[in-house]
Amino acid sequence: MSSHHIVRDEQEPALLVAAPGMLSAEGIGSLLEWSPTVVVLSPMVDRVLAWGIKLDVVVCFEDEVETLRPVLQPQSPVKVLAIPRDSGQLLATALVFLHQSKHTAVNVLADLHHQGQDTFLALQEFTGVLQLVVYSQGHKCWPARANRLEKWLPKGQELELLPLQAGMRLRTQGLFPAFNNDFWEQPVQVKAEEEGRVTAEATGPFWIYEKVE
Repeated sequence: MSSHHIVRDEQEPALLVAAPGMLSAEGIGSLLEWSPTVVVLSPMVDRVLAWGIKLDVVVCFEDEVETLRPVLQPQSPVKVLAIPRDSGQLLATALVFLHQSKHTAVNVLADLHHQGQDTFLALQEFTGVLQLVVYSQGHKCWPARANRLEKWLPKGQELELLPLQAGMRLRTQGLFPAFNNDFWEQPVQVKAEEEGRVTAEATGPFWIYEKVE
């Protein structure tokens, strides 16, 4: 992958790398096409440097700064955000930075299958202020805004809906199997019955997973 350009536009989705191997090289290249701000969590620095791109921001723990300094020297200028190891999550710190920097949208590479509930909760907190799209294990994932999904799908297109709370209810239209205010405790695979608009509404927060090539 070639380095992206220097011109920045906070209206373009930033790229936040929290896990490796979530997308193909072509997929990552497409996310870099419009010269996004690239934010990398410290465990991913070596992997991302191997892509041959310019890093803009690295989020790390304070005890990692000296180790990272020589690694990042060829990347200068690069902003390093260092937090105490016991003060919180690197991911949440990165999201706060992007919000405070007036970004409105973020593409995130994260392993939602293995990085745990803390990852979901950190991302969920920013649902109302950042337009989030997460690429995880071959899926494009995003939180339902206002606990509602509305999307045009081709016939047979599959989605996975994942509830974040216990005791939720789900209502769908245009999807099979259908839900009519039914209790919803576990992730469910649904597909479009016909080409057209489908909707899903829940009584709490949920995420949508869609397979990508």
